[in-house]
Amino acid sequence: MDTVVLNLDLIVHLTDEQFYQLCMANKDLNLELNAQRELINPQEQQVEIYRKGLPVEVIQMPALISAEEVWPGFQLQV
Repeated sequence: MDTVVLNLDLIVHLTDEQFYQLCMANKDLNLELNAQRELINPQEQQVEIYRKGLPVEVIQMPALISAEEVWPGFQLQV
């Protein structure tokens, strides 16, 4: 199945809270907002990490992500 990307700029600008509510109302779907705030139904099992001033880091899932440089001891299993 292909990934579907929806650009909703012409009709709505989703806030983080609105996106959260959309996800809660559609728990059977895997929804994601990319860096351009486009709505995605991701099919690939990967995570893209965006950090200011650094290239995008792509990690295949499952993975353990660390934010040690800004939050000592923090790790996230994805």
